[in-house]
Amino acid sequence: MDSSKNENVKQLVIKGLAWKLSERLGVQGVQFVIQVVLARLLAPEIFGSVAIINVFILVANVLVQYGFSTALIQKIRPDSLDYSSVCYINIVISSLMYGVIYFGSPYVAEFYHDAGLVALFRAQALILFPGAVTGVQNAILSKKMDFKKSFMINVGAIVLQGITGIVMAVQGYGIWSLVISQIVNAISMMCLGFIFIKWYPKREFSLKRTRSMFSFGKNILCASLLETIFNNIYSLAIGKAFSKEVLGYYNRGQSIPSMLMNTVNGSIQGVLFPALANSQDNKRQVKIMMRRAVKISSYIIFPIMLFIIAAANGIIEILLTDKWLPAVPFLQMSCLTMAVYPIHTANLQAISAIGRSDIYLKLELIKKTMLVITLIITLPMGIDAVVVGSVLCSWLSILINAAPNKKLLKYSILEQFRDIFPSLAISIVMAVIVYFEGRFLKIGILPELVIQFITGGVIYILSSIVGRLDELDYLIITAKRFVGKGL
Repeated sequence: MDSSKNENVKQLVIKGLAWKLSERLGVQGVQFVIQVVLARLLAPEIFGSVAIINVFILVANVLVQYGFSTALIQKIRPDSLDYSSVCYINIVISSLMYGVIYFGSPYVAEFYHDAGLVALFRAQALILFPGAVTGVQNAILSKKMDFKKSFMINVGAIVLQGITGIVMAVQGYGIWSLVISQIVNAISMMCLGFIFIKWYPKREFSLKRTRSMFSFGKNILCASLLETIFNNIYSLAIGKAFSKEVLGYYNRGQSIPSMLMNTVNGSIQGVLFPALANSQDNKRQVKIMMRRAVKISSYIIFPIMLFIIAAANGIIEILLTDKWLPAVPFLQMSCLTMAVYPIHTANLQAISAIGRSDIYLKLELIKKTMLVITLIITLPMGIDAVVVGSVLCSWLSILINAAPNKKLLKYSILEQFRDIFPSLAISIVMAVIVYFEGRFLKIGILPELVIQFITGGVIYILSSIVGRLDELDYLIITAKRFVGKGL
C-alpha cells in the first residue's frame, strides 16, 4: 500500500513538475519580453521608481495571499467552508492594505522627493483585490496538484498582460504601461480562475476554522512578510542613500537572474510543497523528495547563473543596450545570490510541510537580523560593499536554513553539500572556459555570445555524462515518461 501510494505521489510530482515548468517558462518568458522592451524605451531612474513602488505592493500582497492560503495547502482535507472563509478574510485584509497604501503614498512620495509616486502607488495597489481571490484559487489547484489548469490560467493572464504592456509602451505611456499591465494580469488571473476551477466563494464563513488555520498560517505569514521586506530592503535603502538611477541599475541587474531562478525554482517548489504536505507523516519520503529537489534545482540553476556571470557584458549589451552596462556588476553579484536560492527554499519548504512553522519563523528572524546588521555596516562604505554584503548573507543563510533538517529529516548541511557539489564543480569549470573564450574572441558581441552559449552547454552536458551525474538521467527519464504518458 505504501509503495503504491509513493508511486502515485511520484507520478503526480512528475506530471505537476512538467506543467509547472511549462507555466513558469511561459509566464517568465512573456515578462522577460516586456521588461526588455521597457528597458529599451525607459531611463534607468524610471525603473528605480518602479522598484520602490513594488516593494510596498509586494509586502501588502504577502499579507493578502500568504498565511491563510498557505495554511489551506498544508491542511489535510480542506472543504468549501475553509475556502470561502479564507477568501473573505483575504478580501478584508486587501481592503485594509489598500487603505494604508492610499493614505500613506503621499508620505512615501515625500520621503523619496517624487510626487509622481502617489498616483502610481494608488493605481498599482488595485491588484490586491483580485489577489485576495487568486490566493484561494491557487491553493485549490496546488492541493489537487492540478498544475495543468494553473498553466492555462497563468499563461493566459501573462499573454494579456504582455499585449497590454507592449502596446502601451509603444504608444508612449512609459511607466504607466507597466502599472496598467500588472492590473490587467491580476484581473485576468482571477477571471480565468473562475472559468477553469469552477469555484466561487459561498455565503458561508467560520471564524473557528480561520482561527485554526491562523495558528499555522501566522508563522508562515510572518516569515513570508519578513522574507519579502528584507529581500527588498536593499531597494529602499539604495533608492534613498544613493539615487534612483543607481537603484535602476541594481533593479535591472537583479531582474534577469531573478526571472530565471523563479522559472526553475518556482516550478519545483510549487510542486514540492503540496507533495511534501501530502507526505508529512512519512519523514523518510519527505527527505527523499527534498533531496531530489535540491539536486535537480541545483543542477539546472548553477550552470545558468555561472554562465551569466561569465558572459554578463555581452548579455546586457545585447538585451538592454549599452546604456545599461553599469548594471553588469549588480547582475553578476545577483547571480551568486540566486544560485543558492533553491537550496534555501527546499529546506524551508520541508520544515513548513511537516508542520514546523515555528522553526520556519525563528530561522527568518535570525537571518533578517543578520541582514540588517550587514546593511547598516556596509551602507556607509558604498554600493559595492552593500551588494557584496548581501551575497555573503545569502550564502551564510544556507547554514542557518539547513541546521534544523539535520535533526528533523537526518539531512545535514554536509550531506546537502555532497549532493550539490558535482553540479557546482562542473558549472565552475564551464564558466571559467566561457569567460576566457569571451576575452579572446573578437568577432562581434552577438556571435561571441552564441559561441559562448553553445560551448558552455556542450561542456556542461559532456561533463555530466562523463561524471555520471544522475540528475541528467533523472531529467531525461522524467521527460520521456511525461511525453510517453501524455499531458
